[in-house]
Amino acid sequence: MSKDLDAASSTPLHPAAREAFLAALDRGYADPRRLHAAARDARLLLDNARRPRPTPSPYDPTR
Repeated sequence: MSKDLDAASSTPLHPAAREAFLAALDRGYADPRRLHAAARDARLLLDNARRPRPTPSPYDPTR
């Protein structure tokens, strides 16, 4: 079994990451460190993308 050590260049995006990326492109790009409206919007997109997601519980109620 081979391991891909350079995943950044050859691994496809996770569907959720792709959706977030395309949404950000549709809304336009701005520097999230600035204070104008487009930058604040970019900051919200960035913060939401970095927000930790809950991990699924190992408990399976169907068992």
